[in-house]
This record gives sequence, structure tokens and C-alpha cells, in this order.
Amino acid sequence: MSTAALLGLVLSAEPFSLEWNAPAQCPSVDAVASRISAAVGDAGGPPVRARVEITALDDATYSLSLALGREGEPEGTRTLEGPTCAAVTDAAVLIVAIAIDPEAAASLAPDPAPIPEPEPQPEPEPEPEPEPEPEPEPEPEPLPEPEPEPEPEPLPTPEPQPAAPPLSVDLAVFGGLGLGTLPGLGGALGLHAAVRGRRWRAELGATYETPRETAAPSDAEVRGSFQLWSVDVRGCPVLGRDAVTVPLCLGVRAGLMHGAGRGVQVRTSAASPWVAVSAAPTLLWRPAAVAQQRLLLGLRAEASLSLTRPGFATTAGTSSTEVFEAGLVGAQLGALLGVRLR
Repeated sequence: MSTAALLGLVLSAEPFSLEWNAPAQCPSVDAVASRISAAVGDAGGPPVRARVEITALDDATYSLSLALGREGEPEGTRTLEGPTCAAVTDAAVLIVAIAIDPEAAASLAPDPAPIPEPEPQPEPEPEPEPEPEPEPEPEPEPLPEPEPEPEPEPLPTPEPQPAAPPLSVDLAVFGGLGLGTLPGLGGALGLHAAVRGRRWRAELGATYETPRETAAPSDAEVRGSFQLWSVDVRGCPVLGRDAVTVPLCLGVRAGLMHGAGRGVQVRTSAASPWVAVSAAPTLLWRPAAVAQQRLLLGLRAEASLSLTRPGFATTAGTSSTEVFEAGLVGAQLGALLGVRLR
């Protein structure tokens, strides 16, 4: 925006003073002052101060800020917007003229548009003579009533889907016999917790096989005692439902095999890692008559395939005597007793 003119007219003979600040495309200050003078003539009273500022907000909007006041009185400010600079200039001229002389509005107001005379109504055309009514046609024979469509057979009501059972948690102890991994036949004890759904079961537990002695193959006087403990993880698809189920468990067992020498001058002991994969088919029974099936009874047969085979030997001076090496295949057979926690 550029400022076209900034002018102050302060004449004792004029009833107003005008400060005009507007873009170049707006009317000049002289043209505006002439329009105001022509509208108010020789109006009396104290002179009116008018400060006008027009701003182009964009190509189609102009803003007018107009401050008015008489000598010795405070000024009042009005703002308005219009589509063109000429429109807001006309508003400024009208407001200043009315502030000087209220009767000036009559000379600035546009003449009312003449009311157009109503056009003459055309003469009505003569009504045509009515045509003779045609003879009524004979009524058609009624169509035969259509046969009713057979009612469709009702769809079978779908059977409600059983709600998914909540997960349950079991805690069980195991007791039985073990052979193959350690020498000879010995006891096996275990404890595990299980989470189960309708068709699956997951177990985390621990197993301990009791100590067993054996003699070295090459020297019957050199003996060793061996025991094994492991942490067991099993996953089981489950056959059957309700009171009797058959989990077919596959798992991994990992732990330590301990050995201690017997019949040697210096008694020594050692431990070695042991890892195996296992398969454990299980039969579980939950008596319905006992505490809402909270009691758990079962049988389990588990076979283990050793992935590591710890070996134990005794040494005397420079000679070494092998006493025992863990079996490749081991087995456990025993009973389960447990309780459902939730």
C-alpha cells in the first residue's frame, strides 16, 4: 500500500478539519473535502476534527478507520470494511457530514429508485367449448388371482458357539523310577507347574534322579556315585476333554550330572552339564466328585535323548580310569499328583 496524501485542513471559515491517509487508487483529499463542504454548506457550531485512514486488506476488501471529535471534546473512532475504496470513502463522507450537520444525510443519500408501473394484464382468451365425453370402454375381465408363493422354509437356528474356557494353572509332583541316563535303576522325583487351555498345555518344572553307584569297567575296586538334576520345559497338545485328557508332551531338559569317586585314595567329585530332548505322553484324570475337579491324578512315561554325554574318570599319577559315561537314552516312569490352583 502506498500513501497518496496526508493533509490537514484547518481553516477558521471551514466547519471541519480533515486528515486523509489512503492508497493511491482512492479519491484524493481535495475531492473528499469538496464533497463534505458541498453537503454541509455553512454549518455553524464548533469545528469537527476528522482523521481518516483507509487500508487495502486485499484486492476485494478495504478497511476504514475514522476518528471524529469537536474542538474541546474527546474523539470517537469507528471502523468498517467495504469491497472497494470508493465504497468506504462514501461512508466516510456521509459520517463526517452527519457529524457536522445531521441534515446533510438527506443531500448525500441516493434518490429512491422509481417504482415501475405494473404491466397491463392481457385480455383473457375465450374458454374453448367442451369436447364431447367419449363413450366408456367396456370393463376388462378381472385377471385370475395369482397363486400364493410358498413360504420359505425357516433357516436352522445356529448352535451357540461354546465360550472359550479360561486358562487354568496346575501344580503337580512326580514320583517314579528312572534308568538309562544314570547307571542302573533308581528313583526319580519331580515338581512342575502347568498352564493349560482347552487343547494345549505348557509345563515348567524340575526333576531329580537319586544317586546310583557303579564300578569302573576295567577295575571293580574303583567305583563312583552319580546323580542328576534338570530343569524341564514341555509343550503339549492335548487329546480328550473334561475329566480325562492325554497331553502328548515334547520338551527340553537341561541340568548338571554330579559324580563322586569311591575306592580311591583321594575322594574327588565333579559336575558336568547335561542336555536332552524328551517325549512324555501323559494320562491325566480329574475326578469330578472331588472339589470341583481340583484334584489331579496321572501317569507319565518319558523318554530322553541325551545331546551331551558327561563322562567321569579317576586319575592316579599318570594313569586314568574311566568310571562312567551318561547313557544316550534314558527313561522315567511314574505317577503324578497335583491340584488345580485356578
